[in-house]
Amino acid sequence: MRRGDGPAVVEFVETLCTVTKDSFAGPSGSPLLLRDWQQTLLAHLFARRPDGRRRHRIALVGEPRKNGKSGLGAGIALDGLFECEGAEVYSCAGDKEQARIVFGDAKRMVDASPDLSEAIKPYKDA
Repeated sequence: MRRGDGPAVVEFVETLCTVTKDSFAGPSGSPLLLRDWQQTLLAHLFARRPDGRRRHRIALVGEPRKNGKSGLGAGIALDGLFECEGAEVYSCAGDKEQARIVFGDAKRMVDASPDLSEAIKPYKDA
């Protein structure tokens, strides 16, 4: 596996993030266990160059519907907020309602985790 922070992001997501609604990923409230392709994706997204800097500054992830993009995006966003001091986290979508889905997943993950909810207080839309 390439050098980078991918394994740490996988550990963060699988330790602190939960499934936010009943699906084939599991029942709501169960730990969010990433599939092999998601773990490989994170290894590539969070790879580092030999000088220690991140290999990628921007990423675009496209997958068909119902493949776990929103939960993965919410987990990545939360990792960015907690693990990267001073990070600004952006999630882009085709329209406002789609963007709200990832935020809603992240908010429910925080609400379901005593560790995360102790650290931050999410508001309705922020």
